[in-house]
Amino acid sequence: MRRDPAWTAIGLLALMTMALFLVWPLVTTFASSFHGKDGGYGFNGYVTFFTARAYRDSLWNTLIFIASAPVGIVIALGLALLVSSRCWSRAAGFRSRAGSRHCRW
Repeated sequence: MRRDPAWTAIGLLALMTMALFLVWPLVTTFASSFHGKDGGYGFNGYVTFFTARAYRDSLWNTLIFIASAPVGIVIALGLALLVSSRCWSRAAGFRSRAGSRHCRW
């Protein structure tokens, strides 16, 4: 099967647009994070960030929040599977559409 060069050009244009609006701001932000107040470059901003208690607490809370999201999703999925299962429905007094032949009580 032969590819149309117009679709290749559209794909490259889409990748360049994404690089312009996503990658370029990330690179410039990272580069400017090393720019100091005195006009020079260094790690002073990072030293301040990791030594100040408020910043460390903020980073720790962010990491806890990031870790708790997947745990909440797993718990919600388990509850959804429990509610939708035929056996739980029978135990709760509900009848499922498929009947109760798969539940062994």
